[in-house]
Amino acid sequence: MALKYRSVPRKIIFLHSLFPIIYTLALIPFLIAPNDVKYNAWMVAYHPGMPLLDWNLSYDPWMFKLTEWHTGLVLISLLIYLTLSGVEIIKSFREKNSNFWKPETYTLRVMRDGVLQIVTLALSIVLVKIFNKNDTGDHLSAAYGAILVYATSFLVIKHSNFFRQIPITEDRKYKGSSIEPVVAVQLTTLLKQIMHEQKPYLKMSFSLPLLAQLCKSNVHHVSQVINESFNKSFFEWVADYRIEEAKRLLKDQAHLKIEEIAEQVGYSAKSSFNTAFKRITGITPSEFRNEAK
Repeated sequence: MALKYRSVPRKIIFLHSLFPIIYTLALIPFLIAPNDVKYNAWMVAYHPGMPLLDWNLSYDPWMFKLTEWHTGLVLISLLIYLTLSGVEIIKSFREKNSNFWKPETYTLRVMRDGVLQIVTLALSIVLVKIFNKNDTGDHLSAAYGAILVYATSFLVIKHSNFFRQIPITEDRKYKGSSIEPVVAVQLTTLLKQIMHEQKPYLKMSFSLPLLAQLCKSNVHHVSQVINESFNKSFFEWVADYRIEEAKRLLKDQAHLKIEEIAEQVGYSAKSSFNTAFKRITGITPSEFRNEAK
């Protein structure tokens, strides 16, 4: 929902969190039970027929029958999310007239991959249950679910700007820098040429190290030249190019949505695009488009 509607109401977030909270509360009687109870549960599942330990409790650790249907509940939950996500994805792909297997934008690709992950997770649970009785294969589907979580986290980090910052050890004044004035002038000219001709800033993965590679220079020198020649940080400098391109698209491509333009000029989130656009122009992209009509 956040990918399509930018933000999700807190009520919706609470509703999505309600079932996990209820299920966790239902597990408390078992979780606080003595280890003998947990040992028996393990033996029944993985070593049926083996001797069990005696235990005595004043309550039933499985008093909430909800926990006995955990597999079915998980599959029902996945089916519900698959249905809801499928409806939104079908709408989004139809609106943009895009191929499901060849999405035109990063957002569509992320939405598609999310649905495919739900499908594969549900299939893994079903297959594990078919070939492993008494919950003896739950760790396999859980491991696959963990892999999906790690993969998603990796992609989120990869497309964030957290690791693209200029090192704190780089002084803005660059005292004692080895770069010569003539080289700095040449690098300034080269930077302008690359940005105007190749337009690498249109890629979401564009970064200072990447720009340094294009210039066949090092990060320190490129950062210094940008700071001193343009009197801006790398991100401020890149934002100028991106917003300038966005202004052109807002004028010439009236059929494109704001989200699509944000992606085309290198922003992975509409909120970041809006913030940068208003900081540079003083108005929002929507206001700019209305004024340009």
